[in-house]
Amino acid sequence: IRRSLSTRLTFVVVTIVAIIFIVAYRQISIEAQQIVRDGAWNRATATLEGTVLHIDNTLHSVEVAANNMLRLIEQNLDKPDNMFDYSRQVLVNNPELTGCSISFEPFYFKDKGRYFSAYSYNNGDSIQTEQEGTDNYQYHCMDWYLIPKLLNRPYWIEPFMEDAEEGIVVKDIFTSFSQPIHDSKGETVGTFSVDICLDWFAQTVSAAKPYP
Repeated sequence: IRRSLSTRLTFVVVTIVAIIFIVAYRQISIEAQQIVRDGAWNRATATLEGTVLHIDNTLHSVEVAANNMLRLIEQNLDKPDNMFDYSRQVLVNNPELTGCSISFEPFYFKDKGRYFSAYSYNNGDSIQTEQEGTDNYQYHCMDWYLIPKLLNRPYWIEPFMEDAEEGIVVKDIFTSFSQPIHDSKGETVGTFSVDICLDWFAQTVSAAKPYP
């Protein structure tokens, strides 16, 4: 009888302790998972916010650089050949940019003909510069040229791919920050556009992933 009572008492105590242990372990496990989950979430959120801030700062610096160059362009509209130097200099000073166009209305420079656009392209190894615009590539009809001209204000163009098959052939998908060029009378005489490749955005975001 004593053994039976002792055995049953031991069994009850062990059972109660086991239940308490299982409940405590489960609670600790849930809380530990929540702590890990919260830590991962906070780290991912901080990484995302830092990446967004980096992208915003880059785009803002692009706008500032473009605004500064626009003033120089408008002050030297009587020197069309200088536009090639300005276009190239924008890419030298802003390596995250892919291209730069300083384009004018038809026959704005009469001795240059119908088309005059100083275009530079950064292919990663070097910067190429050319006179852009032909009957096969009428830049006056392109969104990056036309939209800021019609709105008469700076504008970020929706991502697009050029379809030019002459001169510098670009197959990148990019977005452009474009703004109208005004003469001393305030009339729109052209468009100044800088391009940033979508690959840059993809690489920036991919490099910021905190976990696989």
